[in-house]
Amino acid sequence: MSKVLEMWEHMPGVEVVYAVSATPPQGWLVPDGSPLAAGTADNLRDLLIANGNPFGVSGADPLLPDRSGESLPYIIKA
Repeated sequence: MSKVLEMWEHMPGVEVVYAVSATPPQGWLVPDGSPLAAGTADNLRDLLIANGNPFGVSGADPLLPDRSGESLPYIIKA
């Protein structure tokens, strides 16, 4: 299991599943290393900030993990 999946396995309100298509359903995020701006999945944003921004920051915004190179990519809903 990846470090990201382990981290979020026990976080309330966060769901992580393996992607089955190239385009995620509405309301799901692709962990591509992009910044998570305020107003977008605020509960996930708050969790990342509370955990010390484990994937880095861009300005004041925590970064999503960058898992774009994985053979089994996943998507996140929070």
